[in-house]
Amino acid sequence: MFWNWNTIDACFVISAWHITSGGMFAACCIGLLCLTISFEALGRMGQKYDKYILRQFQYASIPSSDLEEYFDSQISLKGYAKNIDVQLDGKHMRRIPSPGLYLNTGGHFRPNLVQQVIRAGIYMIRFGVAYFIMLLAMTLNGYFILVILMGTYMGSFFFRWESSAAE
Repeated sequence: MFWNWNTIDACFVISAWHITSGGMFAACCIGLLCLTISFEALGRMGQKYDKYILRQFQYASIPSSDLEEYFDSQISLKGYAKNIDVQLDGKHMRRIPSPGLYLNTGGHFRPNLVQQVIRAGIYMIRFGVAYFIMLLAMTLNGYFILVILMGTYMGSFFFRWESSAAE
C-alpha cells in the first residue's frame, strides 16, 4: 500500500466499498468527518457520565440533615457558591451546589454493576470508532488523512471547550 490521492476507483476496508464517482467519495469524506467528530463526542459523554455518577454517590453519602449545615459552612467559608438551587427530595429540602463545588465525603467510590455496564459500553463504542478510523487512515489516502485531522480538530474544538471551574 502506498500514499495516494485517488478519489475514483478507490477501494476502502472491504471490496464492497468501491468508490465509483466523485459524489460517492465526497459522501465518504463527510461520513468520515462525522465519525471522527463523534469519537470526541463519545469521550466527552464518558467524562460527563463519570462525573454524574460520582455526584450521585457524593450526594447520597451525606445525610439529608447534614446537607443544610454543610452547604452553609461551604458558602460562608469559600463565598463562591452563590447560585444554589433548592430541590425537594421526598420530605427533605436539599441544597444542590452550583458547578465547581464538590463534596468531599472521604469515602471511596466504585460504580455499581449497571453503571459499570454503561461506562464499558460507552468505552467499547468509542474504541470501535477509533479502530475504524485507524483502518481508514491505513488506506494511506491523503484526502482521508486530511479529513481525519479536520474531524479531530473540530471534535476537540466542540467537545473539549470548557473552563476548568465549570465542572
